[in-house]
Amino acid sequence: MDALHRKIRYAEEADNPLLFSHFLSTHFNVELDNTGTHEQCIVTKTEQRSCLLAQFELLLVTLSDQSIPMHWRLQCLDHINKPLFTLQRLVDDENSAEQVRDLFTELKMINQSLLHRL
Repeated sequence: MDALHRKIRYAEEADNPLLFSHFLSTHFNVELDNTGTHEQCIVTKTEQRSCLLAQFELLLVTLSDQSIPMHWRLQCLDHINKPLFTLQRLVDDENSAEQVRDLFTELKMINQSLLHRL
């Protein structure tokens, strides 16, 4: 697990909500070149889906973890829609459509559970 994933997952910088923007914007379509600047990289739709699914899963697991501070879990809830809606835009067959529907259902159940604890 890289440092950014770990910081998100375990709320290591719970006072730094900008981590979410960085996390959600740097996992595909850009990579660092030798000079440390960002350059576009070409990724397949399958790679994009895999990356978005990993983003969603990390946020969902963190959101579900009761040992994480509530404000951080709510930040996860605020940001989890970005990879989910991007996945929805990439739907091109019944299997990917079903996967996205299942993710929406899972998020709805977690969201209801979380809101009942508030």
